[in-house]
Amino acid sequence: ADGDADAGGDPDRGSVPEAVLGTVTAYQALGDAGIGSPLWCVTRAAFAVGADDPPPRPGQTMIWGLGASLEAERPERPADMLDLTADAGPRELDRMAATVPQTSERRCAVRLEGGFVRRLVRASLTAAEAQITEGTVLITGGLGGLGGRLARRLARGGARRLLLLGRRGMDTPGADALCEELTGLGATVTVRACDAADRSALAEVIGEIPEEHPLTAVVHAAGVLGDAPAERLGPNELHPVLSAKAASAWNLHELTRDSPLAAFVLFSSVGAVLGSAGQANYAAASAFLDGLAAHRRACGLPATSIGWTVLQGSGMLGPEAERWFSARGAVPLAPDAAFEALGRAVATGEAHVVVGDIEWGPFTAPDGIAAPGPLLDEIPEAARKGAEESGRQLLELPADRAEAVGRLRGLVAEQVAAALGHEHGAAVPANRPLRELGLDSVTSVALRNRLGSACGVRLPVTLAFDHPSVAAIADYLYGELAPDTSADAAAELERLESLLASGGELRSALLERLRSTLWRWDRADPAASGADRAGDLSEATDDEMFAMLDNELGTAHDSQ
Repeated sequence: ADGDADAGGDPDRGSVPEAVLGTVTAYQALGDAGIGSPLWCVTRAAFAVGADDPPPRPGQTMIWGLGASLEAERPERPADMLDLTADAGPRELDRMAATVPQTSERRCAVRLEGGFVRRLVRASLTAAEAQITEGTVLITGGLGGLGGRLARRLARGGARRLLLLGRRGMDTPGADALCEELTGLGATVTVRACDAADRSALAEVIGEIPEEHPLTAVVHAAGVLGDAPAERLGPNELHPVLSAKAASAWNLHELTRDSPLAAFVLFSSVGAVLGSAGQANYAAASAFLDGLAAHRRACGLPATSIGWTVLQGSGMLGPEAERWFSARGAVPLAPDAAFEALGRAVATGEAHVVVGDIEWGPFTAPDGIAAPGPLLDEIPEAARKGAEESGRQLLELPADRAEAVGRLRGLVAEQVAAALGHEHGAAVPANRPLRELGLDSVTSVALRNRLGSACGVRLPVTLAFDHPSVAAIADYLYGELAPDTSADAAAELERLESLLASGGELRSALLERLRSTLWRWDRADPAASGADRAGDLSEATDDEMFAMLDNELGTAHDSQ
């Protein structure tokens, strides 16, 4: 898939960008066709890797967040990414063709100088926290849980004019109390009902900012979630999320380009970098913000995109979801700590910073948030976890099918209980739908990861939806793990034939045993063997006997 778009990558408020929809469609088509080959996505100028590169195109960067999330859902179906220059010609294409077969890196930017890769590295946020006290600060989502908390902190830090945008304006629950509190902290507060994705409405709001109090800072904290597995993504699942996050950010960028801004802050997500199973739409929108921040920096404009992990009391996740993330290494950040890190990140001048309280062991565990990989190689704790995971072995099953399936049912029940936070799996019914037990899109991914680790196989993220009970999952796992015995059966027949050819008493004993066995099969299932075989097998020749066995066992046999 070649994600080509205009230089800015403007995500039209009324539609889904063709590059995004085309990539999703290609991914879904490969799955529908049962093709396990990687999906290679080629972007153009998604990143600037050198001083000579032009400003990156955020509409292209969006594809990288999308691809990372597609692979996070289905690791057995890789989404590989290559970035070329915007005007890549034959030389760059030759370089790409030469680079791909010679590297284990599946996500890189290819330039004439060579290949460039991404790595997450620790940032040292030692700079003093940026303070914004002059002019007007505009906050989208300013009346939500997260925006309201940020407004309070800014007011306490000396910000004197706050412009809070929300789709419902003063009809937002708690808006009156928030405004009263901010006024008590010394701030002048203006609230406007405005969807920032509506360019005309946003332009009107910005145009009303008084000249004596010019716009000096923008914080884009608005956003909506729309959980959906990749196989079910379509315009209806993509558009609302991209509109709230990406289209709004682009409008803010264009409408404030000539304003004397000291800060332009975008609330992104770590999912844009590491992928987010079940939230590919949100990850793509967040990646657009990361690309926009880099684009603005390259144009000499201020911008900082903050890739949050989990924020406490954000309003987008409930307490139960926060506990789930915490148990998997993404400890929800307290607002004060989060906003202090935000202020320091803005002061550093970096375009993109990931902020989180991460315990790398559980974070990269089989039921964690992210799979170990090259992107995390510079994080020692994550790299060690990746080395441990690469040593996983395939689960061995008993030869008896009933015993094997029974063992798998016990394993699945225990992992379901663990994913749901229960003590043990004894009380998990084998045939009850998992949805009725409380399994949702997030916990189903955790279940997939836990079972994949326990069994040593890669499993689809839709495992719990395609096989919606403990019994169904156990049967599926048996099909994945049980050895294929058809080749062994064919080999045994060949060996049997050679023994029969040797003659003597052994031949007579074997023929008698075969006739007896076939007779029992016929009596047990006459329909399967056919009426023509119901006669006396004592008259059957050797070739006829082997033909009957071949038919029963599904093997091929050539008479010599």
